[in-house]
Amino acid sequence: MTENMTATPNQSRELRNEIEYYRGIIAKMPPSSPFSINAHIKLGKLYWQLGDKENALEEYVAAAVTYADNGDVVKALAVNKLMAEMTPEYKDTSNALNSLYFRHGDSSENGTKNHQSLLSDDDIYGEEAEIASHLRCNPLFACLNWTERQWVEENVTLYHFAKDAAILQKGHEQEALFVILEGYVKIVLHKDGKPEQVLAILGPDDFFGEVSLLHQQQSGASVVAEGACSIIEMSKTVFATLIKKHPSIAETLEHYSTRRTLDITLAEIPLFHHLSGVERQKIMDFLSPLSVKQGSMIVAEGDAGDCMFLIKSGRVGVYTSLMMEKETESPAEADQRQLHLASLHEGDFFGEQALITNERRNATVLAITDVQLLRFSKPDLEVIVKNYPRIAEVLKQYHHQRTTDTMESLHVAFQKMLTDQHSPHPG
Repeated sequence: MTENMTATPNQSRELRNEIEYYRGIIAKMPPSSPFSINAHIKLGKLYWQLGDKENALEEYVAAAVTYADNGDVVKALAVNKLMAEMTPEYKDTSNALNSLYFRHGDSSENGTKNHQSLLSDDDIYGEEAEIASHLRCNPLFACLNWTERQWVEENVTLYHFAKDAAILQKGHEQEALFVILEGYVKIVLHKDGKPEQVLAILGPDDFFGEVSLLHQQQSGASVVAEGACSIIEMSKTVFATLIKKHPSIAETLEHYSTRRTLDITLAEIPLFHHLSGVERQKIMDFLSPLSVKQGSMIVAEGDAGDCMFLIKSGRVGVYTSLMMEKETESPAEADQRQLHLASLHEGDFFGEQALITNERRNATVLAITDVQLLRFSKPDLEVIVKNYPRIAEVLKQYHHQRTTDTMESLHVAFQKMLTDQHSPHPG
């Protein structure tokens, strides 16, 4: 393998990192998927930059053959043209693909027009010029100069998706930023076999994928093409290069990442199922984040209630005391009289009882794991309930059910205590 002598050691290393990235995509994705095909094309370009002609051509051939197998011989010809320009050694392959086009292609006037356009200057290089135009108009990349936009053009991958095509699945691990050039996509939440919940519709100049890119965590939502759309993928290394020069891009994405992650959390909480994405966005402004370490007390039984909590991540335990502290002989005895009422996790909420009834807290809540919470103050909740009365109805339903469950648990616990007291002791 020979490397391009004009590439510095650092440039070669960066190119090989890019190669590993696209190799990873091919390993994870179905061979016929747009991601895999475009990854082969990208690898061909990267190998060519390294001076590795043999591997470059192998990648282009893999893309062209897959296009042809999928019946998309028009795109297969476009890739074939690249190979023909690179080297005359693949003349036989070129002839074979041309034959394949005329055997399967549309012989109508429209088909002839498509064929001619591929063989003109408006080939896949023309797509890069289109990308530059979109980048120039996109507010996220307004800080880029002409040279930087040209560099981005050469280092992103363009995808075309048909209506209802799955672009990214829930839980994907692709660390890349996706920018919409044309068309619309929908961000969709699937959970527990329920009908899909559309969190947002994104259009031209919008972006997605920043949650996985910035935080290396799986996304909780899927992305589906709302209609035919064109999207560019910006890899992690390309993104890192940009934000090195323009930190404001990362700052903007961090803001959107926080809001979108929070939107998914709210959409999964029963209190907000019925709200639209715009309404959830308004509610976010009332939330205060709170991190609690494992084993810490979040609320104590008997305290005044001035807020309620939503669980963003982690697990908490809800407990109540079967005896008043003055009735116990020691702290150890008091601990033994703690009744576990419930365990709550991501998507649950607690603390609403005190706000509804104005009574003191009727249970203690402890962090079973490290917990990320979202806090509503009582005044904030009053404003939210006023604007969205349905939330008050849901809160009352939960309060009624939880009160009933607590009474039943206490009844069973006191019966057991009474039985234990009257049981004969051995000896």
